[in-house]
Amino acid sequence: MTPPGILARFPLFSPLRFYGAHSPMKATTFVCAFLALFWISLRVHAQLQPAPQENYEYLSRLRVPDTVVNCVAALDQWVHRTSRYDSLLVPDRRVLNARIERPDDGADSTPVPSSSASVSGSAGASATPLDSLISMRGFAKVRGKYLWVPVKATCSVWHQQIVDVALEPRVIGQSVR
Repeated sequence: MTPPGILARFPLFSPLRFYGAHSPMKATTFVCAFLALFWISLRVHAQLQPAPQENYEYLSRLRVPDTVVNCVAALDQWVHRTSRYDSLLVPDRRVLNARIERPDDGADSTPVPSSSASVSGSAGASATPLDSLISMRGFAKVRGKYLWVPVKATCSVWHQQIVDVALEPRVIGQSVR
């Protein structure tokens, strides 16, 4: 039991005697340790900010069709998951001039290109009929090198959903077809 004279000198710590603190030094250590843990937890939680999502709303203000905006978003997400490229750059004028090809026969029989990668990761997407095929030119940064490669970006659309994306390196003088 602590003599009443010691706690009387430190009225701030008088409630701590009920928690088993036998001296002011132990109480001070307890309070300092608690404040240090609280400060550390605040610092740790302050660093846990989610990665900012890309905002493609500016493309809508440029009157880019929604399917092309979805294509750019899907390409951007896909590039960050691949092992070959770090990032993708598609200039605004290339997005505005993106080629949207629709099947001519109306039977929706255009198959997904075999060189593409499925967005959902399923292997059975190659038999899916398409509503449209979006292609545009851009540049992709090769992972591990400071090298930007001109690429042809292609998205396959089915019922307004991007089902496949593809990036093919291209020669500078080659047209998008």
